[in-house]
Amino acid sequence: MKNAKLIITVAVILGVSVITSQAIKQNSNKEQVKLKIAQERRVFEYEKDQKSAEKSTKILAKMDLNNCLESAEEQYWNYMELNGTGDRVEGVKANTYIWDAATDKKKDDIDNCYKRYQVND
Repeated sequence: MKNAKLIITVAVILGVSVITSQAIKQNSNKEQVKLKIAQERRVFEYEKDQKSAEKSTKILAKMDLNNCLESAEEQYWNYMELNGTGDRVEGVKANTYIWDAATDKKKDDIDNCYKRYQVND
């Protein structure tokens, strides 16, 4: 009888131990899954932020390029108005060498804009 009680007690202890061990493994697996999901979420958010930053950088570069090109155009007409007669609205009259100098300067300015603000789509 004592042996039977002892055997039953040992069996119960072993059963509880096995059940507890399985529960710990399940909790451990659940925690690992949660950690993996959290890590994947962080990677996803990081990649999303990187893409957003790249997109913003491209937009800013395009805006800077447009501002630079507008400035080149403005400088061209300012030069023509200063060295010719009239204005850009009614028309500027100037010698050919003035037009050529202004055009060459504008081309150089535009080239510099494209070199300075390289925009890759």
